[in-house]
Amino acid sequence: MSTNPGLRNQTSARTTFRILGPILAVVGLVVCISGFVAFAHYDGDTAPLSQMGMFMGGFVLFAVGMGMARAGFLGVGLRYAAGEVAPVAKDGLEYLTAGKGLGNLGVAAEGPFCRGCGTRNDATAKFCDNCGATLA
Repeated sequence: MSTNPGLRNQTSARTTFRILGPILAVVGLVVCISGFVAFAHYDGDTAPLSQMGMFMGGFVLFAVGMGMARAGFLGVGLRYAAGEVAPVAKDGLEYLTAGKGLGNLGVAAEGPFCRGCGTRNDATAKFCDNCGATLA
């Protein structure tokens, strides 16, 4: 059996990214906007580099926060995308192969369910494709 390729503390890392990412993004956006406004209202008293540094630092903080938020919510987005794309891919495969499928892909099984594991098998199957139990 293969192990999960994720981190050992995957759940806590995801939660940290989901909480800390949006906070950093909002703080970075506020710092970025305030640095830009300060630079736009430059009156010559202070060095303009401090306002530009504030603007650029806020932009970097915003980018890091958005990256963390994206990492935290990546699984949700991918599951949504898979749910949208998989039925279309299945329909396309059925159309391209005239309903005969390619290997085991694109063919809707019409046979019995296995009582042991619940796998649907081909109509002519005598044994379960998944667990090998006898089909009645």
